[in-house]
Amino acid sequence: MKISRTFTYKLKISEKEAHELDDILEKTTFCYNLYLYYIKNYYDTYQKLIPLKQMLQQLPVFQKKHTKLQNINIVYLNSCVVNMFYTLSNANLRHSFPAYQKEADKIILLRGFTINQYESYLSIPDLEPLLYGNSRSFTGHISAVQLIKKIDGWFMHVILSQDIQPPPQKKEITFLGIDVGLKDFAILSNGTKVSNPRFYRTMEEKLKKEQKSLARKERNSSNWSKQLYKVQKVHKKIYHSRMNFLHQLTTYLTNEFDVIGIEKLSIVEMKQNRRLSKSIQDASWGLFVKLLKYKATERGKHVIEVSRYFPSTKTCSKCGNKEIIPLHLRTFKCSKCHFRIHRDYNAAMNIELEAKRLFNQ
Repeated sequence: MKISRTFTYKLKISEKEAHELDDILEKTTFCYNLYLYYIKNYYDTYQKLIPLKQMLQQLPVFQKKHTKLQNINIVYLNSCVVNMFYTLSNANLRHSFPAYQKEADKIILLRGFTINQYESYLSIPDLEPLLYGNSRSFTGHISAVQLIKKIDGWFMHVILSQDIQPPPQKKEITFLGIDVGLKDFAILSNGTKVSNPRFYRTMEEKLKKEQKSLARKERNSSNWSKQLYKVQKVHKKIYHSRMNFLHQLTTYLTNEFDVIGIEKLSIVEMKQNRRLSKSIQDASWGLFVKLLKYKATERGKHVIEVSRYFPSTKTCSKCGNKEIIPLHLRTFKCSKCHFRIHRDYNAAMNIELEAKRLFNQ
């Protein structure tokens, strides 16, 4: 089975090399916005995208016409155009068109690069070999390399496809149901509660203080740049704390259980609730499910998303009787079998039963 994986490494580059990457980034961003303008006009007229072959044929013409595209290797522009075409092909353009990039942070290379893992360097057109911190080795076919600019330097994302052999199926399959929430991040059907760390809420006051200080400084001044770095550091801490928590939890779940059931949530609709939107975004349920799915695939496990209309909260997990329980009541009481249980734990058990039923179909 083939899977796609991304390995991240930090580049060990000089100020001169960083400046050269900044220059390439500026030109590829200009190329992206230029093509987006023409594609949008073409789509408004013909209701379809410009064919990829035609887009690539226009590239030399644009290079002659626009001085900003002249002193750059065409490999960078080709990769930008091809990546843009496939991104737009998979997007719902009738609903909304992508916005122009003001401050892009990504250089994409689909060809023209070489990675030497033994000597830990990346070779790309027109630049000297770029050293990187080789924290771990990788195997597989490299489909693309992305150079990402962050507040603490440049990073390299190596995107590759790997062939993996899932472990043999066990005789006894273990099932688990998960009910996600805001008070507790997750209630597991085995009785475990995973508390909600609320990383954004914890750092919200500090972030507000740093952003307020940033707003009072003159834009693009020396003090403004220093304060911007402080704001970005807070955002970085929130992001890494959240990712560490989600990776640890999803790794544990996919190692311990074979079939994991979880309710399919409409997060976009849920975030329309102004009172809860910030907390829902802070919980990152969508990212949690995404990490859970790819790790389960790697380990030969299964994630089953139960329909959002499945009455997991209203159904008695013991006898199947349905009860209407107001939201403020946290205990489920069955009028038929007199079973009493915490409503979220009851929902998790029902999700496990439904996942088991769907798996055995």
